[in-house]
Amino acid sequence: KINGFVRTDVVLKNGDLAIRGSVIDFFTSSIGQPVRIEIYDNKIESIRIFDSSSQLTVRKVKEISTLPAYEYPLNKKSIDGFKKNWRNAFDSYEDDCEIFSRLTKLKLAMGAEIYLPLFSNKKSNLLTYLVNCENIFMESSVLDSAEEFTNLVKHRYEQYRYDKKRPLLNPKDLFIDTKELKIFLS
Repeated sequence: KINGFVRTDVVLKNGDLAIRGSVIDFFTSSIGQPVRIEIYDNKIESIRIFDSSSQLTVRKVKEISTLPAYEYPLNKKSIDGFKKNWRNAFDSYEDDCEIFSRLTKLKLAMGAEIYLPLFSNKKSNLLTYLVNCENIFMESSVLDSAEEFTNLVKHRYEQYRYDKKRPLLNPKDLFIDTKELKIFLS
């Protein structure tokens, strides 16, 4: 695995990575189609977007900007921090949780996104990136939608928080609530 990408022979889906000599293919959701980079003599010769089913070039591009395959880093350092934070957050037997078991073996785990703050010691949200914005335009129903979402999250948390096989972080550690949004907007 490299930055969450899984080595394969042929790149077909998000998270796949293939390296064949001087050709590197990878598929990331931030682009929506796979990318082929051809290298010659330690220099990039070409960057192409290609069709995963036919493996034919769709178009050439001069540059790309992409994100890692998954939202969380999957390396020893990040997993050591994850384990420490998990143990501080939960009082449950770790091996009962499949997500914990997979991550600590440096394997991708479906649903691990609900534990993102355990990787970074903080919750991340859109408001962090809007701090220096002078103007924010939004639809009038945004606060009502935020309130509905906050209530849904609290309800689901109360429903599922006692599952020892998939312990949940408190919603306040994962999401901003309507009150925080209103304070930010004021």
